[in-house]
Amino acid sequence: MNILKSMIKFVKNLLTKFNRLTLLGKLLALVVVYCVYNVAVQMGWVQFNISNYILEGMGGEATEFVFYHWKDCGFCKQMMPHWQKLKSNYSGKIKLVALEKDDQMDAKYKKHKISSYPTLLMLDKEGTKVGEFNAPKRTVEELDKFVKKYEK
Repeated sequence: MNILKSMIKFVKNLLTKFNRLTLLGKLLALVVVYCVYNVAVQMGWVQFNISNYILEGMGGEATEFVFYHWKDCGFCKQMMPHWQKLKSNYSGKIKLVALEKDDQMDAKYKKHKISSYPTLLMLDKEGTKVGEFNAPKRTVEELDKFVKKYEK
């Protein structure tokens, strides 16, 4: 309980000091927090993905999990065995699709304008993005957990 009281006191003190800052000071403080958060996400210390939080529950029901990859991408090559294992073990109703960068794609897949690989998107039947896989560990277990989250 003492830890909770000291944390509350710390947050109140921090907010008091933040309110005394000028507008420029507040802006700089927010930029620093944003940068620290991005580093934490990149390092895998935080597993919260704001785009998934916003997208969840929007769009239609998930029908396809798409793995956009590129034959010259080292990360894609590392991830491919996990994708293949997921594909061979998965028996749910969500369709698993792997698309290579140089493949001729349908318009519903092209509209996402993928610029970094690998990218894994959960799509509804119209091809609208309803989720994006961004786990720090790209293993078959994490992929399976992500897919099962969208099964209804």
